Formats: sequence, C-alpha cells, structure tokens
Amino acid sequence: MSLYVVRKLDLPASPLLDHLARAAGELYSRTVVAYWRILRKTGTGKNGRKPVFLSQYGMERICISPDLHSYTSDAVVGNFYASIKSANTRKKKGSKEAKYPRRRKRFFKITWKSASIRLKKGQLILSNGKRNEPLVIPWAFDLPRQVEIGWKKTGGYELRATYVGVSPRPALGNGVAAVDQGELRTATVYDGEQTTLYSGRLIRSKSRYRAKAIARLDAEISKTKRGSQRRKKLVRAKRRTVGKLNRQIQDILHKQTQHLVSTLHQRGVQTVVIGDIRDIRSSIKYGAKTNQKLHG
Repeated sequence: MSLYVVRKLDLPASPLLDHLARAAGELYSRTVVAYWRILRKTGTGKNGRKPVFLSQYGMERICISPDLHSYTSDAVVGNFYASIKSANTRKKKGSKEAKYPRRRKRFFKITWKSASIRLKKGQLILSNGKRNEPLVIPWAFDLPRQVEIGWKKTGGYELRATYVGVSPRPALGNGVAAVDQGELRTATVYDGEQTTLYSGRLIRSKSRYRAKAIARLDAEISKTKRGSQRRKKLVRAKRRTVGKLNRQIQDILHKQTQHLVSTLHQRGVQTVVIGDIRDIRSSIKYGAKTNQKLHG
C-alpha cells in the first residue's frame, strides 16, 4: 500500500507567481468555455445529432498555455474534468446539490508533475516550459513527486509537495533462487517451486538491428575521406543510432531485472545464485553468427 506525505511551505506573493496563477486561471476559463460551447452547439437535438462531450485528451490538445509547462497545462485541464466526474458521481447517488463547473477563474492553482521538477544544490526548480523563466524555491527536503501552489485565504501562496512512499515490506524469507542467463531467454529463474522465464527475443532483435546498422554505416564511412564533412556526418549518425539502441536494450534489461527482484521478494527469496559468464567471449567458438549472438 502506498503512503502519501505532503510537505507545506508558505510563499510570499511575487510577480512570477502571480503571472503563473493568472495564466492557469486563463487556461481553466478557456477549458470551461470550450467544453460547454461544444456541448451546446452539438447537443441541441436537431437533425438527430448527438451531443459531443469532448474528452480530456482532446481538450488537452486544444487548450495549451504558452506560459506554463505542458504537464502543468494538462493538470489544469485535468482538474476541470475531475470536477465533471465528481459531479456525475454525486448526481448518480441522488445528490441535488451537485453542480457542474461553469464559472471562470481569474486565478487558479499551478501544478508541476515529476517531469518538470528538479532539485539542485538545495533549490527546487520548477520548469515552466521552454523559453520561460523557471520558479526557483529554496528546499531542504528530498525531490517530491508533485508540487502544487495555490492562493491562501489569509494572503500569500502555499506550496504543497507530495511524496509517495511505500509501507514497510514483510521480512525476507530464507529461500534461494538460481538464475541461468541465455540469449533466447535473458533469464531462467528457479526458486525450488516455480520457474520464471524472461524472453530475450526483443533484445535479440535490437541487437541484430544494431549490428546491421553498424555494418551499413561503417561501409559508408570507409568510402569517405578523413576530415570530410560527409565522414563527420556519418560518424555522428552512427553514434546517435548505436546510442539509441543501447539505451533501448538497457531499458528492457532494467524492467526485466526490476520485475525479477520484485517477484523473488514476494516469494521470500533472500539469496540469488547467478552463473559467471564474464569470460564467455574468449572461450566460445561456434561460428560467426552464433558467436555474435552470444557475445551480445
């Protein structure tokens, strides 16, 4: 079960905060107007037309603020749709006080998601998109998952930083698992009761494509003259292509490893035995194609 912890911090009003809150309010108002205008024009019942309830994804594509980070804009639109959903839920339960959001806002709360939050040298840096000044706040805590800043009734702003923690896990057991690494299957895991297989087909496909790309680009590079612009362009293309594929392979391995660790933890495994394949490149000789697979 996940635990949510919120840290609050009072902030004085500033021109940048006022500008961001005003931009968020303008975006919220545009969302309200667009939603009800589309519904009004399509939901008159004439000519047998059905009303159009624009989805949140569609609204996020047409309602964007140049003064806010894209994720912040999405959060503002999401708040409107959350109010719509809440009103629908309350109306289904028979509440007569449930009302749909129709009022425009001059100011609105600003929300930053994890992708737009950085922590550097004791300062919390909240991005507002390219070519916009970020909001920098002194911060003596860890990096939060989400930050929200809203106006206080007593004056000034309040920062609310959300942290997501995990409740204490049960104690580990004394189980032992064996892991056999391979080319067709990145890992075959046996803990004495169950066997878990992790496919390596996607990684093999990425590796084969990487080898073909390297061979093709090396052939083109060999035809060029040292120091020429054409050679530099091809070298950059090779570095970019190989780097992208390497990162994709590492991402696949990271996800499989994370799943493996979580699975073994749930089964009470404390010790993992893995075969040592560090010298496999110098010890195997099965032909060019097979060696290339195993070396990868």
